[in-house]
Amino acid sequence: MTLDDKTTPLLSKIEFERICLDQQGNVSKRDRASALSFNENGIALEMIQIPGGVGQVGSPSTEAGRSDDEDIRTVQLPSFFISKYPITQAQWKAIAGLPQINHPLEPEPACFNSWNRPIESVSWYDAMEFCARLSHLTGRPYRLPSEAEWEYACRAGTTTPFHFGETLSTNWANYCGKDHYGKTRAQQKILYRGVYGKGQMGLDRKETTEVGHFQVGNAFGLYDMHGNVLEWCANGLEEEQQPLRGGSWASSPSGCRAASRWLASPDLQKSFIGFRVVYCSNDDRQTNQPASPTSQTMSVQRQTILFLASSPTNQARLRQDKEIREVNLGLERAKHRERFKLEQRWAVRPVDLRRALLDFEPQILHFSGHGDGGTGLVLEDQSGASKLVSATALASLFHQFADRGLDCVVLNACYSDDQADEIVKYIPYVIGMRFAISDAAAIEFAVGFYDALGAGWSYERAFEIGKSAIVLEGLPEEMTPILRKRIH
Repeated sequence: MTLDDKTTPLLSKIEFERICLDQQGNVSKRDRASALSFNENGIALEMIQIPGGVGQVGSPSTEAGRSDDEDIRTVQLPSFFISKYPITQAQWKAIAGLPQINHPLEPEPACFNSWNRPIESVSWYDAMEFCARLSHLTGRPYRLPSEAEWEYACRAGTTTPFHFGETLSTNWANYCGKDHYGKTRAQQKILYRGVYGKGQMGLDRKETTEVGHFQVGNAFGLYDMHGNVLEWCANGLEEEQQPLRGGSWASSPSGCRAASRWLASPDLQKSFIGFRVVYCSNDDRQTNQPASPTSQTMSVQRQTILFLASSPTNQARLRQDKEIREVNLGLERAKHRERFKLEQRWAVRPVDLRRALLDFEPQILHFSGHGDGGTGLVLEDQSGASKLVSATALASLFHQFADRGLDCVVLNACYSDDQADEIVKYIPYVIGMRFAISDAAAIEFAVGFYDALGAGWSYERAFEIGKSAIVLEGLPEEMTPILRKRIH
């Protein structure tokens, strides 16, 4: 593969064994299946083709061990390729020896050394640098999987907690199969079960195994999707936390479920954290297509959405994490997802608001937090407590960005209509809230609004879709959002 070779890779058919487990963790079915794949021969990286389609992510309310951030969603994804195994230590060392692009890489960071074991003790930034170097070497745009891609690939058409079925067994996955207490101070009194559902206790290997050790894949031909190492994913945002999926050798079986997710600091390096990579031909076309009037127009139309969250310590806690996650998932699956880039800032102080506007020059600014009517929006001060910012001050700041492409401001906060009324003097479209709005309604409105934008709809029609989303959930707050348009 040369740097100039960016054609579709040559695919070959592979066969593999797959199994299903009964509720006790015994093999109830064993058969063979096939998939298409290609190899990046320079580093012996096998990439499996995942067929595009519609699938379910998240878990039902009845699933044992679930958390409240696992709401069921339907996703529609194009075909993509994902590595058959987590990235190995041999593959890591080969790429770590290439010239640095953004970030230095330690050639041998792993705790459990073996060339065919998964690389671990690497941060999200390390994984991103690996993808950048691999992309430069191969001429293909490699990246981390999104959470939707990861779970879709893991499930391979199933809706059970594991792609194996209703339970897990240490005969077929590397996780902690013994009851144990957490190791951190906050977890020391929490008992983590080594058994799931009606399954059986198993081994606690206390280390990684070689990739593919159990010699069975899921229906797509992927191995080690449950356990061995947690895998970094990317949510499309460089933020304070990034997602990890799949569980690890140190996890309880509940933590290895397809829907289970963690958020961690992107600089975290642990002996149970690794990753795998994705290549999508859609990415290739978007980044490598020759300049043309059409492609130039698409580039001009790309919009940056700046999500700003403020939740002072002396105010009621809001589910802003769920709001941004659901908005991002919607944009990931949107028909025109290539037109949007989502950035975010949390615990926003007045200085952070100004700096974020200067850094990103967004077309859409979305504020999620508290409002206080005519008094102002509630940001945070240096200590994390409330800091009121007046409508006049906000309008004065936004005025400076009116000629820098800021088209729409969404104030997803209670009693924010006063601020909207002032800001709309300078910004074409401003959405505020007439009254108090519940967390549930605020989230439904935001998701509906951005779903419609992702489908190519106008601000006015997207606003109506957002209101309809509130009604569809049976919430009596559809008249709370108000859209104000600047009169020229």
